[in-house]
Amino acid sequence: DCLIQIIKLFRPVRERAEIGVSKAAYVSPTARIGCDCNIYPGSFIDDDAVIGDRCDIYPGATIGRGCQIGADTIIHARAVLYDDVQVGQRVLIHAGAVLGADGFGYKFRRGRYEKIPQLGQVIIEDDCEIGANTTIDRGTIGATVIGAGTKLDNLVMIGHNCELGQHNAFASQVGLAGSVTTGDYVRCAGQVGIADHVHLGKGCTLGAKSGVHKDIPAGETHVGYPAGPEQEMFRVVMSLNKVPDMRKQIRHLEQKVDEL
Repeated sequence: DCLIQIIKLFRPVRERAEIGVSKAAYVSPTARIGCDCNIYPGSFIDDDAVIGDRCDIYPGATIGRGCQIGADTIIHARAVLYDDVQVGQRVLIHAGAVLGADGFGYKFRRGRYEKIPQLGQVIIEDDCEIGANTTIDRGTIGATVIGAGTKLDNLVMIGHNCELGQHNAFASQVGLAGSVTTGDYVRCAGQVGIADHVHLGKGCTLGAKSGVHKDIPAGETHVGYPAGPEQEMFRVVMSLNKVPDMRKQIRHLEQKVDEL
């Protein structure tokens, strides 16, 4: 806490602007804008959208029809919220993020892929942070949910119908296939890949580049591809490092056997 306060002294945060609703922004007549909002030039707010008090919508951001944005939320430049996305209070959405695009759902029939309609939505609960160029797909029927306090780094991919618990933390390039669920306080290091319908238990941790194809128990740390318990996988790695020496020993023994 002391370090944070010292950093603020040396590099104070810029004061929040007070520009109101720019005439160069498009705001639908049926949209509702709360008090003390900043709607920057070039932003687009579609029909029936609801923007809470003290929100900042930066240039080029797109808020689709029927979206609901809670108070004190910041949506940075060129972020896109498709129709009916729900965002809680005090959420920070960075530039280029896309919330509510169609999930990757197709049925292969008669030699071609037929699109499965994606009719659900995306719900972002309070106090979340969504990194730059992160994508969160809408549910096929129900909702894709990001639990309160969860932090997603840049370039994270959340597939359709995923449900994340509270206070998860995912580093860059983590990818979740459809219908993954997590408990609270789950942590994923960079480039973790998780197969569809997997559950990550409360408080578990996944090491960088882990490939997860089965449920992870609560509180455990798994690493590797395919991912396994941390200590077990470290023993596997250490054993693999010994393989060159083992090959030499086996060849030496084969020569001895031949001589005998």
